[in-house]
Amino acid sequence: MSRSSVFDNLVTNENFGTELLCNTMRFDSLRRALVALFFTDECSSKIGVNDIDTQVSLDEGRPDLVVENDDVYAFIELKVEEHLSWCCGSGLSVSACCAN
Repeated sequence: MSRSSVFDNLVTNENFGTELLCNTMRFDSLRRALVALFFTDECSSKIGVNDIDTQVSLDEGRPDLVVENDDVYAFIELKVEEHLSWCCGSGLSVSACCAN
C-alpha cells in the first residue's frame, strides 16, 4: 500500500494532525529531522521548540503551524484530506523565508 504522508490512517481530522505535528516538534531530534525536510541546514539549526505555534490568526489567514523567530518566518499547512489541499493532495506544504 502506498502512503503519501506520515499521517495516513493515523489522523483523520486536520486539527488533530496539526497538534500532533507540533507536539512531535517539541522533541529536538524529531524537530531537527522534520524541519530539515523544508529548510536549509543553516536555517534548520535556528529553529527552536519555542519558535513553533499552531493556529495563529494572521491578516492573511490561519496557517496550521507558524515557525517564527528573528531568522525564520514560515507557514506550514497540514492536509489530511486531498479535497482540502490547495496544492498537492494530502500531506505537508510549506511557505518559508529564512533570513541570513
